[in-house]
Amino acid sequence: MYREGSISKEDLIRLISASEAKRNLLLREKGALLGKRRKISDVFFEAIQDRKVGIDQAYCDAVSFVLGPVYNATLNVRGQRSKGQQDQWRHAVRTYLDARCKGKGKEDWVWCSITRGYHRGGQQEKDSSMKTAHIIPRKLPGKLVKALMGRQHELEDGQDIIWDAKNGIPMFKEIEVAFDLARIVIVPATEHNDGRFKVMVLDKSLFEDANNQIDTSFGAHTTWKEIHEQELVFKHPINRPARRNLFFHFVTSLLRRELYEAPDWFKDVDEVADFNNMWASPGAYLRRSTLRHLLNRIGKTATNGPLQKNAEQWLKACFDEKAPTPPDDEDPSTSEQRIADEIFENQIISPARSRTESEEDQDEE
Repeated sequence: MYREGSISKEDLIRLISASEAKRNLLLREKGALLGKRRKISDVFFEAIQDRKVGIDQAYCDAVSFVLGPVYNATLNVRGQRSKGQQDQWRHAVRTYLDARCKGKGKEDWVWCSITRGYHRGGQQEKDSSMKTAHIIPRKLPGKLVKALMGRQHELEDGQDIIWDAKNGIPMFKEIEVAFDLARIVIVPATEHNDGRFKVMVLDKSLFEDANNQIDTSFGAHTTWKEIHEQELVFKHPINRPARRNLFFHFVTSLLRRELYEAPDWFKDVDEVADFNNMWASPGAYLRRSTLRHLLNRIGKTATNGPLQKNAEQWLKACFDEKAPTPPDDEDPSTSEQRIADEIFENQIISPARSRTESEEDQDEE
């Protein structure tokens, strides 16, 4: 019941109406916020589920990949594309690195950053002395590479990682074969991220035979000793192959040589013992759990003190933990660690066989 006081009845009614209107507005805003919260929760839940599904799918793909294709298979999952698409990729790599010769009459010649010279690319595969090496092998399914690297922004199937122009280097054909078979690796030439790289010959049997030369154009040649620890020369002033891809090739090459017990494989890590300075922050290239697994494996083969630390200590001692890293798994001992084990043991390290002619032909310029 209203009683006359310091406020009139009309003013009170207006205040009550205004309060009711404000209350209704706040209730509507609350409802909208609750709706948004549900949407955000749904998106977050779906993201978690997608990540779990992606990890499990990558693990299943790894097992299926190792077992190989079935009879009369109609789908190729080994990262290969049509001849036209491969030609487009090679063209993109040469353009990105400015590797094509600009001399008149030598338009099909391609620059090799390792031999530091132009070599005939050739319109026909049989005439070509140059190949474009995939740093991360094209035969790996993109989803597995994506799962290892923890990349979230690439395409769903991860093929853009493999077929990126930064995942290729034009090489003289003999060098490309050695690169593919883990006989040589490419590492940073300095501890700074300055785009400088050098060659490291891991397979020293290449040094033993004085006649084991790399025959290049018009009777010229170079030796494996000459290119060992030699810095690469690129024609483009800025563009370089992706460091994370070269790190991927570097580490998997060491592990492949260990698995197959290549001659003097146990000396590899000691020879490149300062690779913590070479690569600066590999945590920015691979998932932390994957990196931890790799370091554990490599550390067990080392004979010098610093490299015998366990993986967790090694991460802190050798690498910049402050560098941005891909999303980490909550428990490195669970599904993602299983993926790292499965992929590196059976899929990335194991296929260190000699390549078939069809595989080599697909690399020809």
